[in-house]
Amino acid sequence: VTPSGRASDDAIQERRTRKRQRGSAVAIGTAAMGLCKCPKRRVTTLFCFEHRVNVCESCLVSAHPKCIVRSYLQWLQDSDYSPQCPLCHSPLGQRDTVRLPCYDVFHWPH
Repeated sequence: VTPSGRASDDAIQERRTRKRQRGSAVAIGTAAMGLCKCPKRRVTTLFCFEHRVNVCESCLVSAHPKCIVRSYLQWLQDSDYSPQCPLCHSPLGQRDTVRLPCYDVFHWPH
């Protein structure tokens, strides 16, 4: 604060920077959290690599059943992904899939 009672340019700039950093992703410890775009607007660490959006567990089941979903931090480190089944190497969209608790997706055997 300056002698006239006004905030200094540095303080103003610092407030502006903090506002920008409060966007859709907030870093908390080692996890980056974002806001899901669904009507529930839940805070989540999950990120759909295909659609490039934050997803909550509800959206994961209903809107992203065959998508590659990992943490937002994993996407920041490496956004490459394979839309193929890791077991049979065919595209995940072609057949029924199963998602494991670790969020990996595989084709469901017939």
